[in-house]
Amino acid sequence: MTPKPLRLKFYHVSAAGYDGVDFAALPPSVMVCNCFGHEQAIAEYVMAAILGARIPLRAADASLRQGKWLFRSGSTSTVHGEIGGLTVGLLGYGHIGRAIARRARAFGMRVLAANRSVVATGEDVDAYFSLRQLDDFYGSADFIVVSLPLTDETRSFVGEQAFSRMRQEATIINVGRGPVIDEQALYDALAARRIGGAIIDTWYRYPDKDDGPTLPSRLPFERLDNIVMTPHMSGWTNGTIRRRAQTMAANIDAYFSGGRCMNIVHEAEETDVA
Repeated sequence: MTPKPLRLKFYHVSAAGYDGVDFAALPPSVMVCNCFGHEQAIAEYVMAAILGARIPLRAADASLRQGKWLFRSGSTSTVHGEIGGLTVGLLGYGHIGRAIARRARAFGMRVLAANRSVVATGEDVDAYFSLRQLDDFYGSADFIVVSLPLTDETRSFVGEQAFSRMRQEATIINVGRGPVIDEQALYDALAARRIGGAIIDTWYRYPDKDDGPTLPSRLPFERLDNIVMTPHMSGWTNGTIRRRAQTMAANIDAYFSGGRCMNIVHEAEETDVA
């Protein structure tokens, strides 16, 4: 049995998610903080994913390398899409959701937000949906972006009913935690083409450090042609690393100088341990 670090006073998670922290193993004297700083990177990933779903740069490049002018202008059979005027629905409106909303509006998209707490409409958000209005929310968006953290309440939050309410051409994007979307329901919706597609960055199975190649699910998502799969990379940029280092340094300085720390997820309790 691992002993508790009874003299530990301050614990800093180096990322936003703290679902992997065993708080019961920490003494009550510990203040726990986390880091954000990844919202800019993830918002850029989401916008790249949305743009890529409508503007086929890769396919055009691949065909032209073979002398085929697949998307050449001049014919109605070769037109491609654009994202201005489309609707993005944000399931979760925290740091990530707000960053996506600002960028989506810059591209002329309509922005919906579904969130536990009320989201003000106006400059960045066109309409707010409570969690009792999710059926309407799912049916109103061309792209649905999931950025919810993983908790007991959010596990499998997006399930079969959610997919049944989505538009047939809708694309779901997950940059939150994999199990927030029910694994089987996602696979079934894609395999049956009940939705248009998915862009998934967070998964159900991850490699251990000694593992070789590891597929990210027990289900054969890799065989589907209507999903883009990325290896939990959306927030991992040089900018994220720099911003998180700055946050941790500022919090350590604040803690030991008697200041107020940022992003506290567990306040220290009084203790008699010296």
